[in-house]
Parts: sequence; structure tokens; C-alpha cells
Amino acid sequence: HDDVTSILATFPPDWQPCDVFDKEKEQLKVSISNWIPLQKLSCLALKTNFTVEAPKTKHDESHVLVKMCGLLDSDMINLCCRDDASGLEPVVHLNVHRGAKAQQTVRRYNVLCVAPFLKYAAANGLKYDLKLDASWVPITPKDDVPFGCCKNTIPARPTENWFFNKERNEWERLSEPGISRSYFLALKKARPCFVVVADRKEASLTVNCYPEVAAHNAAFGLIEGRGDGIEQEVSAEFRLSSVQEDPILERFCLHNCHDLPETDVPLKKPYELYERQKKAVTKMVRAEKGELKFMEIEMSEQTMPGSTGWSIIARASRNASLRGGVIADAIGAGKTVISIAIILRGIKAAKLNRSFPRKSSATLVVVPPGLIDQWKSEIKKFTSAMPNVICIYDDNSLKSYSLKDIIEADVVICPVDMLEAKHYMGRLAKLATGSSEDVEALKLPSQTGQVEKNGASGVWIPASSQDPYGGANNPRSQQRRNESAYFTHVYQNYIR
Repeated sequence: HDDVTSILATFPPDWQPCDVFDKEKEQLKVSISNWIPLQKLSCLALKTNFTVEAPKTKHDESHVLVKMCGLLDSDMINLCCRDDASGLEPVVHLNVHRGAKAQQTVRRYNVLCVAPFLKYAAANGLKYDLKLDASWVPITPKDDVPFGCCKNTIPARPTENWFFNKERNEWERLSEPGISRSYFLALKKARPCFVVVADRKEASLTVNCYPEVAAHNAAFGLIEGRGDGIEQEVSAEFRLSSVQEDPILERFCLHNCHDLPETDVPLKKPYELYERQKKAVTKMVRAEKGELKFMEIEMSEQTMPGSTGWSIIARASRNASLRGGVIADAIGAGKTVISIAIILRGIKAAKLNRSFPRKSSATLVVVPPGLIDQWKSEIKKFTSAMPNVICIYDDNSLKSYSLKDIIEADVVICPVDMLEAKHYMGRLAKLATGSSEDVEALKLPSQTGQVEKNGASGVWIPASSQDPYGGANNPRSQQRRNESAYFTHVYQNYIR
């Protein structure tokens, strides 16, 4: 026998691995199968009355994505029993998103509808193209509500305050009673991107699609916390995608300065910028003037319940000006002199625009403590046009300068760990609150806040319902989150 699959070797039912060392229990049964050519093969399928239909064009104004008709009474009962126990509602919105009951409904939906939906989409297509290279479909906001601002889709987060718990000797978050539950209920009522509706009279099941929900979620990532008016600059588009395959996206290109003209900045003789450095200055000048435009993008994917593998991907975008960048040259390639050149080029305009008491002409340079003097010597080495360089080593040296000194400076160099300087936060608090007495200094958190776990994916689940996230959200982690959140909350208020 050339085919090894025709040889079957079996052990007795009561055989155990330890029996391999017992000669008396070596009872191996070997059988050989003979293959017989199959003369005829028939494929039988159950006959059903199911029919699937869908709008043919993306300009169809209905929200219907796909619809199945001809369901049996027993199928309707199985689909609707968890959302309509009375069995009297003619139209039932099925819960296919949250809870154990939703999982049972989705399982029944998968058995009845997924295969016919996939078969229909493969043969006839849907109103939104499922191809990998499908074009994005533009979408406009409805009811004059800009994308990202719909409170029914994205409820406002509860505001929080802080109070000092004297017993625990720590700051704690304080929220209005019941505000968390109200927020949870608002999230629960928020309209999903896909809505599944069963109609008993028509014996049908319809999947409705709302791409604007995904667009609002994508745009919210662009506008959150960035001030009023930015939502008017956001545009959105979407596409229907299959999560079983990766979409074809444009290749990301990293631009350089090779093709840019040169911008010469005179330095102290005999020093002069190299050609590549002059081109880098050109790009930095354009960035400072807001001439470098780029497309700022946020995306949101809303997956259709069930096993079809379909999802709506929305892309929100706005044209923005590049405000800064990174000089990604190698060590010793002259990053410091490029920075000095860009400061030197704008020093005259900076001096003309300074005003007391808030607008300084100085460029703030933040460096590791060991590089403060090196930066000062580099400035002195390459130019004499910026004589007023202030070096701040710690909080004590900061106190030796007046506000007028800072306003009229050309360059202010300070250490990156200035926030950790002794008494600095205390003086900042005193200045921000306008207090004549010393204010308790805000303590810099020893560790950054840790991201809160809101799912059990990739987490070991212990045999206890008291810790469903396997220690990821232990009290110590929550304390660190609170410390970081409180520091951010207070510091932002101080600097405002």
C-alpha cells in the first residue's frame, strides 16, 4: 500500500501511556483499508424559501444594507424571543451588541443569515463595494450636526472634580451622584453602526447600516479637546470592508529636503552652513510660516455583528499646517547649528513682536542638564547677534531673573527636569492662585498613568470573580492613574 492513510493502528480502549512499559499490554490492532473508486457523487441541499435582496446603488437613500425574506415562523420566534418575550411586537429591533442574550441571538443569526448574505454579496454585490481597492464614499453630516459633535452617538463624558481625603491623606476624584450610571445608559442608548430588525408580518430580517455613526467616531478623534470651530474643517468618507482581508492603502512616503532650495543664514566667520543644512533651514522656515500642509486623518472601524466579516471603516480628515518637526540627522551632523540658524533668522521679528508681560522674544531650548553650558557656548561660537542668553539650571537660578529679563532674552535654556526642581511647583502654584502665602506644592507623579484594562483579551483569568482582569486593574495601578490624572488636572489649571 503506497497510501499511508489506508493503514489504521489502534490501541485498546483502556490503554494508558504508562502501559508502554508493560509487555503484556502491548495489544496493537492493525487494519488495512482498500479504497474503491467512486462512480457518482451527488450533492443534496435542503430546499428553502429564503430570498436575499439588497439595494443596488450607493445613492439609495434607505439605510438597508441587506435583507432576507421568507423566514419561517420558528425562525422568527428564535430570533425575537430574547427581545420580545410577549411575541406580540410586529417589528423587533434585535439586540446583537451587548450581553449574553445578544450572543444567543447572534448565534441564531449566524446559522440563518450569514451564508446566504455572503453568497448573495459574492454573486450580486452590495450597494457599497467590498473590493480591496474600493473607492471611499464621501458622506455629509445630517441635521446640521458637524461630525464628531453628535451627543446621541458620542455622549459627553462626565466632568470630574477633586477633593482631599484627610483620612487617606490623598486626593480623590469626585463626581456627581449617579453621573457614571447616566453616562453608561447614554452609551447604551447610542445608535450603533449596524441595526438588525426582524419584521414578523413580512417574515423578514433586515440589516440597516448607518455610516455616519462611524464618521462621528472618527471625527471625534480629530476634534476632542482642540477648541471650538475645528469641527467645521473636518470632512468624512467611508467604505464597506471585509475584515478577512487587508484593504489596499496608499504607501506612506517620508519626505526629505533634497529637492528644496537653500536658505542661507550668515554665521560668525569662518563658519558657514553646508548645503544640506541650508535646505533643512528652508523646510523649518516653511513649517514656522504654516506653508507645509498635510492631511490629518483619524479612522474608525465599526464591525457588523455576526460572522460575515464585514465592517464600516470611516475616515475623517482635515487639511492642517505642519507646526514643527524632527531634525533626524546623525550624531555630529550639525543639528545644533541648524537650530541656532533658524533662531537667528527670526530673531529680529521676535524682538519686534515681544510685549510685556506675556510675550517674550526668546526661544525656549529644553535640554538635558549636562548640555546647558554646551548650548550656550555653541550659540556664542556661531553668532554674536544673540548676546542675551539666559541659562536656568534649577529653581534657584530661575529666581535670580526677573520677568523683564525673560521677556527681553534672545534664548532661554533650561533643563528638561525643571518640573522636578525643588520649590518650582510651589512657586508656580502660588503665582497661579494669586496667594500671598505659600501654597502646597503639586507633587510630580513618580510613574506615568497606566492604561486601564477594559477587556480580557490576552489576560489570564483567575478562578475568582473578584478580579476579572487578572490583576491588570489592581488598586495600585488605579492609584497611579489617579495621581497622574490629578497632576494633569491641576497643572493645566495653573498654566492657564
